Amino acid sequence: MKAEIKKILVVDDEKDLVELLEWNLRRKGYQVMVAYDGEGAISMAKENVPDLILLDFMLPGIDGMNVLSQLHKHDMTRNVPIVMITARRESALIFEAIKRGATDVMHKPFSVKELMCWVERWLSAVGLGPVNRHALRPTLPLSYVMAVKPS
Repeated sequence: MKAEIKKILVVDDEKDLVELLEWNLRRKGYQVMVAYDGEGAISMAKENVPDLILLDFMLPGIDGMNVLSQLHKHDMTRNVPIVMITARRESALIFEAIKRGATDVMHKPFSVKELMCWVERWLSAVGLGPVNRHALRPTLPLSYVMAVKPS
């Protein structure tokens, strides 16, 4: 029996990064869909529901955070793991993404090798539901956790 090819939607306005991710993901056997803005991401995800979405925070038009919110409101895309990609490191932004349903946050720059390992892990979460998906990886870097002192 042939395994189903997993679909990944890559959403970023940095064309070089998108091409790099697309090439590496295809090389690993994934079907890759690409959008360069928020409106395209929402449309593409609803038309052809992916197994995983890699979504940049900063996008032209509708930003990544609003794309995340809209996709989590839609029945067909509600349970798709969405990994936010960002160069920003503010903890408030990360907390907001998790609150809105992001599965994880990946910080730029990142190694493609590391991302490919995490893609496999995130795809293994498909079907677990939003609460169990969050248990895959502590999203906050240790520096954030260490900054919060227990009372």
